[in-house]
Amino acid sequence: MKNESSIPFWVILLVLATLIVGVGGHEVWTPDEPREAAIARSIFSGRSWLIPELGGHPFVEKPPLYYWVSALMMRSLGTITGPTTAARGTSALCAALTMLVTWVVVRRSWGRFRGWAVILILGTMFGFVRAGHWIIIDPLLMLLISASVLLLFLGLDRERDTALLAGYCLAGLAFLTKGFVAWMLLLFPLGVLIALYLGSIRRRPFLHLAGLTLMLGPPLVWMAVFYLRGGTDLWREWFIDNQIGRFTGGSAHLGHIKGPFYYLWVLPMILLPWTPALIGWVVARGWRSWPGRSGEGRNLLFLSLAWGVGGVLLLSLAGTKREVYLYPLLPAFAIMTAAGLAAIPRWSGV
Repeated sequence: MKNESSIPFWVILLVLATLIVGVGGHEVWTPDEPREAAIARSIFSGRSWLIPELGGHPFVEKPPLYYWVSALMMRSLGTITGPTTAARGTSALCAALTMLVTWVVVRRSWGRFRGWAVILILGTMFGFVRAGHWIIIDPLLMLLISASVLLLFLGLDRERDTALLAGYCLAGLAFLTKGFVAWMLLLFPLGVLIALYLGSIRRRPFLHLAGLTLMLGPPLVWMAVFYLRGGTDLWREWFIDNQIGRFTGGSAHLGHIKGPFYYLWVLPMILLPWTPALIGWVVARGWRSWPGRSGEGRNLLFLSLAWGVGGVLLLSLAGTKREVYLYPLLPAFAIMTAAGLAAIPRWSGV
């Protein structure tokens, strides 16, 4: 792959078609889809928008944003496709928007070739395809984490105030999707952005203060209302058992307790078929050079490394581990792979 013409446009169209093929035409699949669809349907039926319910009982593993979005999809699209396909369409839409925002930022920073390349990589990556065809929370988290990181980068690098504030706001919405784990995944990329653009941040402190308000405001409001309406027992179940307990491994009764090296073999599987290209990039020490304009190209690469590798390290520290927890990191690995596509080793190209 030496130039932009190496990726024919019809190939991109085929990749984009994978976003909708297979979304409908079948009922819910175990283990996750029946539960998530039932919770969204309870909200769609008007039972409780603040506290999700499963089988008539509160289900407070996670904040309710995903169930709100899925319920709205059922209410609008569900009249045409049926509620199951509408709920699965939530994940397909999140995958499409994730692909869009990644393409926009990569194309602006690294040019057209790598912009199309990142669409090709994401659209054919096993984990990404699965995320877009499965009724689960993580595709929405993937969208919000990706959009937050990339819009914050765009806002800081090119001093786009609207993009910057949108990035902060999306970080707050990411919390409303999966709680503190969302901010944990943002820890390394935000740290790198602060280090790279500290001078710009210091010049506009009130803008970033407004951004932090957008980031912290919605979660704080939701937590306060949730505590007042749900009481101490539900608060303990959400905060102690699910937020703290799942990370420390103290809530072993909730399942999915894995060892510290669980993701070492899971990550290469969900990155297929692009794992050899990424390994080739690492072996060839591709991080020593970067595409695009020198400053912007370098910073996007550093950001992607912190986002992807840092996220895997933090998730490895948690007691609870699942393949789906890696989905918010997939765009970062796609960006890294796209960075090295023009000069991958011969064995990796084969």
